[in-house]
Amino acid sequence: RTPLCRRADNADARLTPLGAACGLVGERRLERLREKQAAMQRGLRALRGFALPNAEWAAAGFGVKPNGELRTAEQMLHVPRAELCDVEAAMAAAPHGWRKACPEGASLLPLPSLGREAMEIE
Repeated sequence: RTPLCRRADNADARLTPLGAACGLVGERRLERLREKQAAMQRGLRALRGFALPNAEWAAAGFGVKPNGELRTAEQMLHVPRAELCDVEAAMAAAPHGWRKACPEGASLLPLPSLGREAMEIE
């Protein structure tokens, strides 16, 4: 039994496969969900593959102590009042922050434009 009283912002990811299994959701809608999930994974890999010392994040206006601690862009989204658009701007302004974990030549900026639900971190 799958409870339907869950958050609405991820209902498509939870219910579209169930609808498809029952024959209620077409292939086009299922493909749109797959594309959205792939874009979310690319964005998450980008956030995890970029890191700067706290001093650089602080200089970019984020509320962190300017010490030598290294933080990923994903971690910065947990900082109070940090917005995805501000993190993206800091990433674009500091290309040296890409770590080796990021595939060579990968074009991960700008991050895919997704809804608020895509900004939730696992």
